[in-house]
Amino acid sequence: YTLCYQTGKEELEKIASGVQGYYVTGDHKVVYVKNNNLYVCEPGEKEEKVDSDLKVSRLVPDGRMLDSDMSGVWVSQDGKNLLWAVNTGDEDSADFYCQDIELKGEKVKLASDSTLVDRTENFESILFKKDDALYLSKGMEKAEKLVSGVEDVMSVDLEKETFFYSTFVESTASAMDYVE
Repeated sequence: YTLCYQTGKEELEKIASGVQGYYVTGDHKVVYVKNNNLYVCEPGEKEEKVDSDLKVSRLVPDGRMLDSDMSGVWVSQDGKNLLWAVNTGDEDSADFYCQDIELKGEKVKLASDSTLVDRTENFESILFKKDDALYLSKGMEKAEKLVSGVEDVMSVDLEKETFFYSTFVESTASAMDYVE
């Protein structure tokens, strides 16, 4: 895309070209991805680079996106926070970061080499899976390990902090256990 901004009959203002995906918040902040880099700006002001080497493949199994056509970048429903995935070289996982959209605070690394399982609308709780373990980030802080041995997550209700998952238990029975 070429992203532009215009008010009434005023002259057209180009924000950026070569844009891979974008989102406009309710207070007119523009979040966009260009060359796998994440930017935030207000029309008429210089853009600020948030991060680079974004993971732009879809990492959310249910495809529940709040953020227009961007994949790998999520904007909270209230438009105040960003969550994004950074490429780690692994096709199935990424490092996840968050930051306020005003870019006043430091970015926080929530999880590494993980996949995003689910999140609440304003990122109060974010559930990640890494290898066979589930991790929960609360209040946009580094995720803490909840449980190991997770094979597959079937259902999640982060409002109630409830999730259902399957686990694999290897049987150690021998042939002698079945012979009389």
